[in-house]
Amino acid sequence: MRKYIFFSIFIIALNFSNLFSQDTNLNSTKHKFFWNLSVGKRIESVKTADVEFYENGILTRQYEERNIIDLTTLAVAPGGGFRVMGVFKVFRREKGEEVFKLEDTYDSDFIIHTNGRYTVPSMHFMPNVRDVPTFPETEIELGDTWVASSFELIKSSVGNNITMALKPEYTFSKITVNDDGTSNAFINYNIIVDKDLVQAGLRGADYPSRIYGFNYGQYEWDMALNIPKAQTERYQIIFGYGKEHDFASLQYKMNMASDYKIYDTVTRDEEEEIKKKLVEELNDNSNIEVDTVPEGLVLRLGDILFDTNSAFIKADSREAINEAIAAIKKYYPDREIIVEGHTDITGDKDYNQGLSERRAKAVADYMLPNLEHDKLSYKGYGSSKPVTTSTSVAERQKNRRVDIVIKLR
Repeated sequence: MRKYIFFSIFIIALNFSNLFSQDTNLNSTKHKFFWNLSVGKRIESVKTADVEFYENGILTRQYEERNIIDLTTLAVAPGGGFRVMGVFKVFRREKGEEVFKLEDTYDSDFIIHTNGRYTVPSMHFMPNVRDVPTFPETEIELGDTWVASSFELIKSSVGNNITMALKPEYTFSKITVNDDGTSNAFINYNIIVDKDLVQAGLRGADYPSRIYGFNYGQYEWDMALNIPKAQTERYQIIFGYGKEHDFASLQYKMNMASDYKIYDTVTRDEEEEIKKKLVEELNDNSNIEVDTVPEGLVLRLGDILFDTNSAFIKADSREAINEAIAAIKKYYPDREIIVEGHTDITGDKDYNQGLSERRAKAVADYMLPNLEHDKLSYKGYGSSKPVTTSTSVAERQKNRRVDIVIKLR
């Protein structure tokens, strides 16, 4: 059996700031770029990548990876900048699949300084790409270039994470004018990676001897609203190994596109009000329970969807899913949706885990064509997240369910 040394490649970078002052002169080609976040706002970044994985130069796998970042600005930080807190999620969609699977979740709480530098407590891995973009303290003229240091963390499954110092080069490349008279700014950047791990003292049979690659991209900002609009990137990284392995190199190639959106914070009172409306909307369907979870609201579907040990949705149960979809489209048509599968504690643990995943995927596959976006994913939890710990037959049945989570925070 081949031994693969696994290094998680995360393509998450934070670039969703209000970068222009409110009195920006859109007729000027000179601007002072800085971070100007609004306390209480929630920022969502959705980055999607087409990934090609090569072993010894041979393409062995193609899939899509998605990162969704949700951060809420909590306060203005002492000394300047902003304290933000939230979650970084990593999803993957294998070739031929319709819906992304939620793979990893990371919490974080850190400071973004006004010039783009981060202060991240050591217990947090994310954001793994830091200080990108960083801006000069002076105004930037259209056509100007600058260099600012940054670094990237690469998560290792065999030892300490790898820290790579980076030197991004930036160019304020152009300004475009929209039909309504507002303007967009474009900033190009390029990053070259070349790290000799042996020279850096990271000697070990399971570490690569060298990492090299590049990241070329472009940011686009709405200059009138002072919010980011989009980002595109080309990213390639190669891990070179020594002779003790049966592979000499592992390589990732990615083409990435990002979209950004800013939401008002949903208060607990507002959440309860919407919950009441959803209950009224769905009151004729006893198979849907509306509840709250830390992420937002959940539409809880019992085990009526499936026959025993099956992941095929029963025809007479699809109406419950249709009603849930209609409610989502009415109240939260643009919010991220996560479909979670759950089982009770009876039976084999591994079997239950697989069954919960297949059931969650079946519901997500059914929902996707009927939603107005593809910010939809699934995850199976087996019996690890019961709503009740009672062992009675009636109570165990409550744990056999599919939860449709509407993410509000």
